[in-house]
Amino acid sequence: MKIRKPYRLACLAAVMAVVCLMPMLNSCQKALPTQSDSAADRVQLMTATGELATVEYTVQKIIKAKDCTWWKVGEKRVLFKCNAYLEAGVDMTAYDDSKTVIDSSAMAITVTLPKVKLMSFRMPFEEIRLVESEATGFRYEFSAEERQLLLQQGEQSIRADVDSGKYAILDDAERNTRIFFERMLSRLGYKSVTIKFEK
Repeated sequence: MKIRKPYRLACLAAVMAVVCLMPMLNSCQKALPTQSDSAADRVQLMTATGELATVEYTVQKIIKAKDCTWWKVGEKRVLFKCNAYLEAGVDMTAYDDSKTVIDSSAMAITVTLPKVKLMSFRMPFEEIRLVESEATGFRYEFSAEERQLLLQQGEQSIRADVDSGKYAILDDAERNTRIFFERMLSRLGYKSVTIKFEK
């Protein structure tokens, strides 16, 4: 199984993130915002960004099965190779503005973002390759329904690996998101930037 882990932040995501920080852009022209500034406006802008994907994985998965039930004559087996494309990041519609703390006198800001999550999972049908399908004795090859079930189990296996931490996609998404917001806020004049994530 091979994993490719490019550091990718889509231009669209960057544009949306700039929009979510528009209330802070004004701080370049006037005093830094305080918690008493229009929180409702900030919430509206932050939640308008939608999903922000900060990392993508490509997983090459081998799915195989073998049935050699002892009371049946012969056996059957099948093997697939497929590619799965995963994206992870934060859902900014779940952002809670009340958890952002701004200290204008110290030019410091602490932002608590939604927990990172798997946002997209694709296993394109055209990239699923049947490598082997064989039946011996009086057995029949795996049916189309059985093959589809095996592919679904393969997807569930990949998702389980993400949840267990076998793939570091969630850790990478959290790191990339933190770096992105730290850089954006630093460019806006904040001397101290702390990015946290909900548990």
